[in-house]
Amino acid sequence: MLRISFVWAVLLWSAIATGQTRVVVKLDINTSEDNFYVFVEGKGWPANPHDTVSFMPAAMPNLFLLGRMKKRLRGGKISYLKYLWVEADSITIKGKENMYTISPQSRYQAQADSLLEIGDKLIDYPALASSLPGLTYLAESPSSFPAEKLEKILALVPEENQDFWAAQKIRKYLLSLTQVSYDPQSSTLKYFIAKNKEDKEEKVVFSSGKWVLLDMSASWCGYCLRDIDELAAIHKKYGREIIMVTLWKDPSFEDYLQKGKKQKDKIAWTSLRDETGAIFKTLDISIYPTYLVINPEGKIVDTFDKATVVGKYLQRVLGY
Repeated sequence: MLRISFVWAVLLWSAIATGQTRVVVKLDINTSEDNFYVFVEGKGWPANPHDTVSFMPAAMPNLFLLGRMKKRLRGGKISYLKYLWVEADSITIKGKENMYTISPQSRYQAQADSLLEIGDKLIDYPALASSLPGLTYLAESPSSFPAEKLEKILALVPEENQDFWAAQKIRKYLLSLTQVSYDPQSSTLKYFIAKNKEDKEEKVVFSSGKWVLLDMSASWCGYCLRDIDELAAIHKKYGREIIMVTLWKDPSFEDYLQKGKKQKDKIAWTSLRDETGAIFKTLDISIYPTYLVINPEGKIVDTFDKATVVGKYLQRVLGY
């Protein structure tokens, strides 16, 4: 039996494309609450306690995150989380009040339970390295962890797990870190390599003799999409004098292509995708959007969070 003192379920799915399987989640919860929310890969929708929800995750097996969302006047708050390791293409969550059974329950569930104790401290390298749930936990967002710790963990991964999708994702992230050349001491960005609309690598070189406006955005960010109109006006006015690049922090190639497509179709300048988040990590970007103004020598001379302010700045720099 799984003991949790909540009657709301939240399921979060993180993955990397390694082949797809349709997963069915059956909710059979006896509760006075009738507002459940199911989240898959960051997308959520309401469901009642007896719903059956199906979706196509990007990788199997993987972790679910189960918890309670407390209702508030404005929004809600997840107050408790528990990891569930899912290997089957169908899972049932059944029970009442604070007692639930999860079936089928994986042989790796005990390892998944320990992840909440480990947390972000990464205190148990061997356990994370030898555990498929542990590797998956790290692969959810490898940019959240120090690269040197990820390298130590990968070095301890057993040979039979080296090709597991999560280990491959962590390895890919570490490789991506080497594809960014940035000196934080001088704030100089030389180049980075990102993915284009053909999902092919493209190198962007700075220190080109021109001013550069680098837009760091994400497809889920409404402000980022709305600012495209202002960026288009900047490009129309200064497109011959400056280089403009928009970089999307999008693990999903589909989101990069389709989310906000109507706005993105207005982009007439370079628009690329940071698949692993390595470029955002290297430049220490955590606010979306962030606009970096880079001088002709490749030095980041100023940062902004509103495109309208960028336009006024360029007007002063370029003199018109």
